Amino acid sequence: MKTVKIDMHVHTIMSFDSVNTPKFILHMCRRKKLDGILLLDHNKYPPESFIKYLRRRGLIVLFGNEFKTVLGEIIVVGTKFNVHWFRESPLELIEKTRDENGLTILPHPFSRGRNFKDINLVIRRVDVVEGFNARCFSQRENLRAMEYARRYNRAMTAGSDAHVPFEIGIAYTLVAAESEIEDLMEAIRKGKTALRFKIKVPIWRMSSAPIKAFKPLISYMLRGVLF
Repeated sequence: MKTVKIDMHVHTIMSFDSVNTPKFILHMCRRKKLDGILLLDHNKYPPESFIKYLRRRGLIVLFGNEFKTVLGEIIVVGTKFNVHWFRESPLELIEKTRDENGLTILPHPFSRGRNFKDINLVIRRVDVVEGFNARCFSQRENLRAMEYARRYNRAMTAGSDAHVPFEIGIAYTLVAAESEIEDLMEAIRKGKTALRFKIKVPIWRMSSAPIKAFKPLISYMLRGVLF
């Protein structure tokens, strides 16, 4: 069985606190020898042009949306909903995703300042728990996420949660599957994954505040290096 190396949490420049252009993402994926990524944005989906650009250059691209619900964030993979869902109940979002054969991931559930407010409400309903998020300040947060995933028999992934290029590939997931998107999603859902990560102080997480403050200027400066 083939094993595919995927960073399961990468944001694009379309997120309010990220500077990752498709060109930067491709460069770092090649440098880190990643087979693919899960491309995300906050409360929106990555542009189709970004996905096509990366796929045409040989990268496996899963896409999704990191929705902010009333209790915390839920990642939806492989299906698209109107952005109004980010204001709704996480249970409705999870059920809607299941109806559409999408995948739901509970990201950084115990991360300080980003934790999910009622994990017990959703832990049995989500498909996957993000066992390792490289932007967690304390490794206890990731250890608790792994513990909960094992306790409730949930599949696990690891991702860099990259908002700047240098973060891409710090954490990734090995998936025992072929390269087709449907096969990958089913393998992840069934827990045919292994987490790989480097434990580092997430200094780049501190870049989010200045990126948000100067995002219009940054976006203007990077407009020539999107592709």
